[in-house]
Amino acid sequence: MKREEEREWFEGSDTQSFAAAARRAVENAEEVIGGRGEDFPTLYDVRLQVTAERPLSGYKVFVSPSG
Repeated sequence: MKREEEREWFEGSDTQSFAAAARRAVENAEEVIGGRGEDFPTLYDVRLQVTAERPLSGYKVFVSPSG
């Protein structure tokens, strides 16, 4: 497993759900990873955040390839 400071995190956000935010984060990760000619990960570690400008006004997900 990579050390925390060596990990690369990709962000996705959505105003309605964590699922949509996670989908965007993985899409962003695959765009960058694929652009480098690397194989796509099959598993990601996830961090979740809630934006509270208004009650639950947004969701952010950060994904990093596991391993």
